[in-house]
Amino acid sequence: MPDSANIEARLRNDLEIARTRLTASRTAFQAVIAAVPSGIPHPDGSQRIVNASKDHGAALEGLLAAVKRYNGFILRGTVPEDLKE
Repeated sequence: MPDSANIEARLRNDLEIARTRLTASRTAFQAVIAAVPSGIPHPDGSQRIVNASKDHGAALEGLLAAVKRYNGFILRGTVPEDLKE
């Protein structure tokens, strides 16, 4: 099993990647919304909004999962299964 410092470093890295993905998805979503100045998107624009929204939701779920994994390790010493070997 990797040592505690390596596990924490990996979990911090995963957390930072998730934060970066969330920021990028938020920026992309805002750009799609801003591209609809009238507030009424054309048919293709509606799908772009849906896609950007789904991506943002997935990024948020990814960040929440990374936070849970990191907190579990820091607060309870729980090592995620994928980091045990």
